[in-house]
Amino acid sequence: MQELPLHHTDWLLAVLMLSFVVMITVKLYNAGRLRDFAILPFHSGRKELEESFNPVPGKGFVDLSLSLNSTLIITISCFLLLHPYEDVFPEFNDWTMFLMLLFALLIFFLFKNFMGLLVGWVFHKSDEIAEAQNINLAYRTWLGIILLPICTVAVFFQPAYPVVYFILLFVLSVGYFLAFQFSALRIWSMGVLPYYKLLYLCALEITPLIFLVGWLKSLVG
Repeated sequence: MQELPLHHTDWLLAVLMLSFVVMITVKLYNAGRLRDFAILPFHSGRKELEESFNPVPGKGFVDLSLSLNSTLIITISCFLLLHPYEDVFPEFNDWTMFLMLLFALLIFFLFKNFMGLLVGWVFHKSDEIAEAQNINLAYRTWLGIILLPICTVAVFFQPAYPVVYFILLFVLSVGYFLAFQFSALRIWSMGVLPYYKLLYLCALEITPLIFLVGWLKSLVG
């Protein structure tokens, strides 16, 4: 039997299939919850959904599954954005870069959340900070749902890649902006001086994101 050569998208197919399996499992378990989060920014009960989001093991199976899956999909999105179209369809064979991105994004969000909770503990605002971080994660979860079909088209429909690349960039940027905006509004509602709230947003939200984007840009080429 002749052994078929590996294609450069074989490993990406496996990752995308894993994401689709998670989505299908969630849909079978609670289709209504998945449907609600698929339209989170435009949902009539948006604030109730934000407050009910609970990605804790043993308490929120759907929320936990979607939030973990969103990290995987956002990593795929960042990986694809590091491969701009340059006259030929890019080769997605560097799976080690994908693993590096996945690890870096996990560390980035975990460290940022830890520092936020530490600041909240110092100022006795841990609950408010945790709620803001939860809102941010809820919108990143929504973003993962939206990005999955876009990533699939980008990988497997080569003629569309030059256009889908910019759609992917636009959706990722807008989605993260919404995540930042709604979590920042929660931070701004805290009962502390505006100076401290502005300092928190600059030091623990905006500045880390600038460094992350700068690092990602340094990987291109």
